[in-house]
Amino acid sequence: MKIRIFVGALVVLMSVSGAVAQQGAKDGQWTTYGGDLGSTKYAPLDQITADNIDELEVVWEWRSPDNDAKPGTPRRNKVTPLYVNGTLYTGSIYGIASAIDASTGETKWSF
Repeated sequence: MKIRIFVGALVVLMSVSGAVAQQGAKDGQWTTYGGDLGSTKYAPLDQITADNIDELEVVWEWRSPDNDAKPGTPRRNKVTPLYVNGTLYTGSIYGIASAIDASTGETKWSF
């Protein structure tokens, strides 16, 4: 009897914690990998719609410090950066951490 109650409580607890964790990135802030503790990769923003999707354009591109490590070697760094208070934080394939101004694409620092 004790085992059934424990397993039932554990299933309920896991269900509730999963639902709480998967709320999407709040206020446009992407403070954990995948946007939230549930890694939903979702931000409830309404700025991009079916009506304006064709108007999107690239406003800046960022060059990773890895590109300077071995010039001429193409790098394909696919990451999910964090976004906090106007700054993107990312890592590189060589383990270089960088902070990038989200509005301009300028590197604030790399380490």
